[in-house]
Amino acid sequence: MVSDAVTASEGAGAAQVTVQRFGSRARGLKFTWWTEAGSARPGSDYAEVEARSAAFLPGEGRVRLVVPLVDDAIPEDPESFSLRVRIDRPGADPGFVATTITIVDDDAPAPGDSTANPVSD
Repeated sequence: MVSDAVTASEGAGAAQVTVQRFGSRARGLKFTWWTEAGSARPGSDYAEVEARSAAFLPGEGRVRLVVPLVDDAIPEDPESFSLRVRIDRPGADPGFVATTITIVDDDAPAPGDSTANPVSD
């Protein structure tokens, strides 16, 4: 139901995740989504999304979710966080799905920075 793992460049401005609906599209379907920290941290690597409602309209098969990314000037290893989705079904246990979003750094190491590309003896 949710995109496989997503990779986004820090400089892209946002990570985009597609949520796909299966089964009948005759009625609308509500869901709740949010982000959860991993090695990437809310505020310094991406904009935290607390529980937010969204919906498929009748006939709609896909919804795109957007999480803003923070573009800094600090060289970093790839970092990741999760996007979780809960299907809101009246009278039924909610279904949960998740995907991992990996942020790939776009900053070059500073000239002479020996920690960015260590040389072994």
